[in-house]
Amino acid sequence: MPIQEYFNNLYRGTVSSDEDGKYRGTGIGAALLKPLVDEQSIESGKQQGAVKRAITAAGENPADYNLGSGATVYDAQGAITTKRREREKATKEEDFSKQLGAITAGQKPQMAGIQAGLEESRNTNTRLIQQNNNQMELSRMQMAQSDKNRLADRIDAREARADELMFRRESMERADRRDEKNRRRESIQALVAGLSSLGAAFAV
Repeated sequence: MPIQEYFNNLYRGTVSSDEDGKYRGTGIGAALLKPLVDEQSIESGKQQGAVKRAITAAGENPADYNLGSGATVYDAQGAITTKRREREKATKEEDFSKQLGAITAGQKPQMAGIQAGLEESRNTNTRLIQQNNNQMELSRMQMAQSDKNRLADRIDAREARADELMFRRESMERADRRDEKNRRRESIQALVAGLSSLGAAFAV
């Protein structure tokens, strides 16, 4: 074994995790070996190995985690928890989408029936509104015609009344003329009778 690898292995034996999850060489051996080894590379390698083992032990694939070289086991545990929550959320969303799709597909005939019913209702309402408008227009025309008829009846009544009054006036005038003629005749007869009486008186 090359001497450098020997020193590296010795130093690896001094490397352990502290309370923060950081791997560092500790003890007198580590202090003596530090000048002889690449301590940062050894410590980082051991720390990354611990991180991969923690991920694998949790049933996860380390390749799915993009953790930096300075990540600790605690960082890995937090990343695992976060990823599982994301998976659970995605699964719930997928299940919800599937359920929603199934519900939507199942309701399509019902929705189509409702849509058809709404369309029929709109058409019916349109027809009823048109019929109502037609009826109102017919009623308006009938009322206008009725008003015209009443006006015509009033005009006819006034004309008939005027004709009746004129007929009465003419009748009264004819009666007055007959009365006047009779009075003149009676006056002439009275005058003739008076003259006859007067002539008889002279004759005696």
